Amino acid sequence: MAEEERDVLLQDVNLAALWDVRDYPFVKKLFDKIRVAEELGHNDKVHELIEIDWEGKVNRMLEGQYIPDTPENPKPLEVSRKNDVITNVGMGRIVSILVGKTNLRFTHYASGDGTAIATIGDTKLQHERFRIAMTTDGFMTAAGTVARYGAVMIPSAPSHTISESGVVDVATVGTFLNRTLYPASQRIVHTILEDFYSLSIALYLSSI
Repeated sequence: MAEEERDVLLQDVNLAALWDVRDYPFVKKLFDKIRVAEELGHNDKVHELIEIDWEGKVNRMLEGQYIPDTPENPKPLEVSRKNDVITNVGMGRIVSILVGKTNLRFTHYASGDGTAIATIGDTKLQHERFRIAMTTDGFMTAAGTVARYGAVMIPSAPSHTISESGVVDVATVGTFLNRTLYPASQRIVHTILEDFYSLSIALYLSSI
């Protein structure tokens, strides 16, 4: 009996949040906690921090739910969510990692103010404005069939409207895993030294 063929589905959910500059120590510490917990293999702690203090908080805000806002547990000023495209070059890199042709991982997060429609043929952001290493200012986690990347952009990042973002493998140029174009109605606007922003993507892999 022939085996049933299945397709592989890769879905992504991208989040962006704008924060008051006074909340930078809190958010930086949160993302550091996620990264360290992942490195130590504390999967339950990683899940708790992401689901409650990061993704959960952003999603609740987008759904119009009440979110407490205190100095000990602040909430973002603005939030955005978008499902978008994994690029062809990003998929190619995933395949190369799977078969051992490369060990070059995705370690940086970039943002820009380009507005061109995202396509699978994209190889970079349209107009990149800032990039930061997730190894020091973010996290990279894996649990089951879900991979997550996140980054906290420093307050001194140049002012710009965060209309696009992507995960990339090196500090300059490089191969982009994805390119996300945020909805025009939800694009956050960063002002240097007055606020800061955080970005994340969750990749869900399943067979259908």
